[in-house]
Amino acid sequence: MTENPRTREGLNVGDRVMLHPEGVSVFSILDIEDDHARIESIIASPGKYAFSVAVKFLVPAKS
Repeated sequence: MTENPRTREGLNVGDRVMLHPEGVSVFSILDIEDDHARIESIIASPGKYAFSVAVKFLVPAKS
């Protein structure tokens, strides 16, 4: 993953993010605690689950 050093200051619960600037999959932030966010895919699919990732790796999704 590519670190995005300015990400944390602009992210909030409910924002849509990607794991890479050229990423295709879009996730929604469910909560943020310290330097990790719990995110979940915005696409409904069987086996969908939330997982934790370091906030420094998140990239705001394009609208």
